[in-house]
Amino acid sequence: METFIYVLIVFTLAIVLLEQYSTIKILKAEKRRNQETVRNAEQQIHYLNNLQNNYDALLIYNRTIESKYVHALEQPNNFTNNELRFLISSCHPDRHGGKPMSIQVTQKLLAMRA
Repeated sequence: METFIYVLIVFTLAIVLLEQYSTIKILKAEKRRNQETVRNAEQQIHYLNNLQNNYDALLIYNRTIESKYVHALEQPNNFTNNELRFLISSCHPDRHGGKPMSIQVTQKLLAMRA
């Protein structure tokens, strides 16, 4: 009878160990998936940080260029009427597919003509 109890205990322990082993395998697989998710998130963060750095650099560059143009536009108008007509026709939006920059420059040149 004692042997039967020992066999039953050993068998029960074996079942418990198999269940724990199965749980450990599941947890290890979940850990691997989580680690992959973290790696992907870190890569996306790195990519977004690079985008932010590029954006910041472009903003600085844009402000530099903008300040040069603003400074140039603050200068008195030294163009003759013929030169202004030429500049307006050269950068007119009809010649540049209606690009915003050509519209903006043409408007400024027209304001200088007035």
